[in-house]
Amino acid sequence: MSSTSKKQNEHLTREEIQSYLTTHNEQEKRVIEGKALEHEFDNEALEGWSASGAGISDLKRLDKKYSHSFKTWMIYSGIATILVVTGIYFYTRNQEQPIQLAAVNIEKTDYILPDSVEKLIEIPKNELITLDEMKFVKQQPKSVTEEKTSEKKQGIIETKPIEIDELPVLKPTVAIEKQTLKKMKAKEIYLNNLKLVDYRNYRKKPELTVESIQLSGVPADKEIKEEQLKESTTSTIDISYYDYINKTTRLLDDGAFKKALARCNIILTHYPDDVNALFYSGVCYYNLSEYNRAIEAFQLCVESTFNNFDEEAEWMLANSYQAIGEKDKAKAIFQLIKEKGGFYSKKL
Repeated sequence: MSSTSKKQNEHLTREEIQSYLTTHNEQEKRVIEGKALEHEFDNEALEGWSASGAGISDLKRLDKKYSHSFKTWMIYSGIATILVVTGIYFYTRNQEQPIQLAAVNIEKTDYILPDSVEKLIEIPKNELITLDEMKFVKQQPKSVTEEKTSEKKQGIIETKPIEIDELPVLKPTVAIEKQTLKKMKAKEIYLNNLKLVDYRNYRKKPELTVESIQLSGVPADKEIKEEQLKESTTSTIDISYYDYINKTTRLLDDGAFKKALARCNIILTHYPDDVNALFYSGVCYYNLSEYNRAIEAFQLCVESTFNNFDEEAEWMLANSYQAIGEKDKAKAIFQLIKEKGGFYSKKL
């Protein structure tokens, strides 16, 4: 095709339309009209614009208006396209890769217990020490219905009064009749309704160093599995005594005696005379049928400088002797409890 015929097939340009509207040269107008005839749209547009009487200034205003709208539309379209593409990318990526958690440290005793604790067997539920009625538990006001319900609960503390006159009263071989050490009552707090000596008043920045398990790459919606624990690394972390004993009493309140015992033993490795850990480890040992270990813990508790748990430890000591068949020792301690009066004497 020649350059002349190619030019004829082209649409009218902006310059040609402007020239047609402004020129007084009739020959030039005829050439532009001839070119417009090649395309029906150009011809109708040229005729319509000429008939409207609009000038070049009107054309420029339209250009400015629609050029700005076009640019704005293009910008918004571009932003929308980017957002859609980005959303599709991240959705596809998340479908392929599960959400990961950052590396975290968890206390080892939350998942792995020492063999010496894990192998212990909890005694039947009707023989468990029920903590909610003991003196070391913060007592809440009860309704009449709750009082009737508590009378039906099973456990050592709800047993009938113990007859102590059947056998001769023997002097106990444990140091509870006369205290040779100076005893004092320490400041107390209650955590999870359980009484504790507040060691923040007696130790400078009390902390414990405990074993932890470092886990990484655990999906957020999955539980920790045994194989993940095996592949994990162990380290140590420092925890404040307050936070550690707080969690320990929560486990006790939930009846998780093995986990609570493991934690009490960790406390005792740091503070061998810790009366909180001594007493509550004794409770755990009792409920895990380790009565001789319970006796050791309660005896050390009675011999402690702090007397905050003396009454409770004596009562539990007598019950522990009774559980292993040492009735004479049990009755001797029960007799002393009765003579002293107090909370537990009413149970005899």
